[in-house]
Amino acid sequence: MVSDLFQRITSIRDTIIGISFIILTAIIIGVVLCVYFDILTVDLGALIVSSLLAIATFGYVALTYMMANTMREEMRHSEEVFKLRRKDDIISIIEGEIRPVIEDIQRHESEFNADQIHQYDSYSNEDSTFERIPKIKTNFDMPMDAVQFSNEVDINAGEVYEYFYKIEQYQEKHQRAVTELESLILNNHEDIGIDPNRARDYAKAALAIEPVGGISRNLWNDNKDNIIPLRSDVSEITGELYELKQEIRKMGRSIIRDLGQAEARLRQEYYITESDV
Repeated sequence: MVSDLFQRITSIRDTIIGISFIILTAIIIGVVLCVYFDILTVDLGALIVSSLLAIATFGYVALTYMMANTMREEMRHSEEVFKLRRKDDIISIIEGEIRPVIEDIQRHESEFNADQIHQYDSYSNEDSTFERIPKIKTNFDMPMDAVQFSNEVDINAGEVYEYFYKIEQYQEKHQRAVTELESLILNNHEDIGIDPNRARDYAKAALAIEPVGGISRNLWNDNKDNIIPLRSDVSEITGELYELKQEIRKMGRSIIRDLGQAEARLRQEYYITESDV
């Protein structure tokens, strides 16, 4: 598009210059003939020719300047038209690539903060304090699914991949913690006095420090003081989960900042309003 515009403007300029050159040459020849036949004096003829050459030079400079301005305006207009044509594509990129990642990370932050009803960050009794271990959910099945960004999204895709890879690690360690706690509960269910068929639900509840799955709040309140201390036997895993939680939260905030900046830049560049997305 820009190449065609440049060729068109260059052709117009060359045509004008060519016509002007013919006219100027004809006038100069006429002046020379007038001097030859003593119609004009030599000094007057020289003055006329010099003036014509000066005017021609000025005209060439002015023409070049006007053509350059015209080309800049045409290019700017072409860019605006191109952006308007791409607006729907960019909206799709924001909605389909940027927003899902932001929403996932924001949900993870909310889950880590335990800000839902009946949730809290820690549990204390006379002997121990236990950090709540939430189960983290994500829209993406694999870390690579979260980094399918178009060229317009100028962010560090490797950092996004690393974030969701750590989420995958967290999920795997969470499952491992549940399995090991389930085994501990089954080994002690007679002493605790609980239904062994609900051992896995109790294990999940012990990590979440709240009733989950098939455990009612009454059952949980009756048994939590005997179940939660079993977490001490899986302290290595819960410690790893805690460290991962801190890394994930730190990385998530950085990625949200970068994605937010990328979205803001695209919205400004392609004239996308809040109502468009």
